[in-house]
Amino acid sequence: MKKTILLICLLITGVLYAQENFLSIKLSQGHPRYLTDNKGKAETQKLIKEEPWAQEVFEKLKQRTDRYADRGPEWLTSRLQMYWKTHATEVYIKGEYYDHAGGEKAPAPTVMYTGARSHATNYVRPKLEDLKPYQEDARGMYLANGTLEGRPYEWVNISKTGNIIQSINVEILGIARDAAFLWLDDRREEIC
Repeated sequence: MKKTILLICLLITGVLYAQENFLSIKLSQGHPRYLTDNKGKAETQKLIKEEPWAQEVFEKLKQRTDRYADRGPEWLTSRLQMYWKTHATEVYIKGEYYDHAGGEKAPAPTVMYTGARSHATNYVRPKLEDLKPYQEDARGMYLANGTLEGRPYEWVNISKTGNIIQSINVEILGIARDAAFLWLDDRREEIC
């Protein structure tokens, strides 16, 4: 019995001890918040100049983000799938499908909930260039029906869109992440 009590005390102590944060990273409190400083920036720039693999990675990141650099600072952000007008705070699900959003109005736009847990859908995910800025419509999403001849566009209830919403947001956040890495180039802050 004493061994059991001792074991329980040790487990509880271990769990509580694990909750302490021992990270010694000192991040700046301003924005944008970088994970390095000017010295680290200089070292990375040197690596890019001297190592072919680093140059290749850097060039691929530039190619991915250059397409958006001249479109203005809000172009990518405005294509995020968000509750731009309603600022919904509550999302309701039926089974594994989106039903509706509501709740009190948040002080700022909130992230739109994906249509279903499954990726399966009859509709084609649009390219970022085909999305309208700040799009939120009670009818759902305006998508091409991939099962019909000619892929006609139609309004689709969010519950029928699979993971299209999530996929769009993940792509945009990936581009923003790459652009944030490219602060080495000094002109990338324009698109994130």
